[in-house]
Amino acid sequence: MLSAYTTSNSGDVSGNHGGSYDAWVVKIDASGALQWQRCLGGSGGDNANSMQQTDDGGFIVGGSTASSDGDVSGYHDAGSTIPSSDAWVVKLDADGAIQWQKCLGGWERDGIRAILQASDGGYTCAGSTYSNDGDGAQPWETSMHGGVVLLDAAGALQWQKCLGGTGVESGNAIAETMDGGYIMTGNTTSSNGDVQGNHGNHDAWVVKLSASGVIEWQKCLGGTAADAGYSILQSADLGYLVAGQTKSNDGDVSGIHGSDH
Repeated sequence: MLSAYTTSNSGDVSGNHGGSYDAWVVKIDASGALQWQRCLGGSGGDNANSMQQTDDGGFIVGGSTASSDGDVSGYHDAGSTIPSSDAWVVKLDADGAIQWQKCLGGWERDGIRAILQASDGGYTCAGSTYSNDGDGAQPWETSMHGGVVLLDAAGALQWQKCLGGTGVESGNAIAETMDGGYIMTGNTTSSNGDVQGNHGNHDAWVVKLSASGVIEWQKCLGGTAADAGYSILQSADLGYLVAGQTKSNDGDVSGIHGSDH
């Protein structure tokens, strides 16, 4: 399976909605032959950033949308005079047909960067939000914040959590933990609010959440240059492995091979 975006409506692509780009999901077989493809979206810009197969054999797709037509309903930003988007979740069956879709966000830019099916059958999303209304109510009315959202199996919002301080944050990856909570990684420039221990620039940021979205602990990782976390998992010893990128060679980082990493 592949999830991405497309501006095409020829070759391997059909069903494009004619906007700036559509989210695109492609199913190929074990030999790489195309089995089916699906353009998702409307007349705005739509994108698929993350996807997972679900327990019923279908797929859950997370990304963003700037459409309010076509496959998209419930868009929060219609009529906005600034560039805006909603986080967008789409549930597909095994053949790529839409079962349900959900727009999440407010009147500014919101998007999903990672999505997974939780053990209870619901869905957890991590991403970013600029909104302070709609689904994205947050205590810090500045710039971009990391966001975590829990949906039930039918796509209904269970809870949402905005994470960060007065700087810029993003949630790039999330995993369910063995205690039923969640571990998220991303990046932060803050040193207040939910964030402690920033090394002075963009730090990789790890946040442990309970099953109900309460912060249990957080950790900034990096040095005085730019660092970010893009993938995370819980290991068998109940610790966590974080992968990302760094330009630092101090603080938590040593052994960098050059300046452009």
